[in-house]
Amino acid sequence: RLRSVTGSGAIIIKHKKGLSDEEVIPEIQENPYLQYFVGLKEFTRQPIFDPSLFVTLRKRLGTEAFDQFSQKFVDRVKSIEQGKKRKSTGGKARKGGNSQS
Repeated sequence: RLRSVTGSGAIIIKHKKGLSDEEVIPEIQENPYLQYFVGLKEFTRQPIFDPSLFVTLRKRLGTEAFDQFSQKFVDRVKSIEQGKKRKSTGGKARKGGNSQS
């Protein structure tokens, strides 16, 4: 049985890296850090689940609901990341590039 942290983590990875359903599984399979992120206790070379799970979820929820859920989930992760960045920079938003004095 798939743990919710595994499915949720896979959705985040899929969206953050811009991967297809089929691409996200080998991406996780090859990377111990991503396996830890999705809640695995030890590295495995086995696929964590079949990519058809995304299709099954879309069918059960409906494509629109699945996409809305995924987008809201990813948006929430982004807002948390932005909050952490603001906190680490003392509340100031940093822009890319070198500053010249």
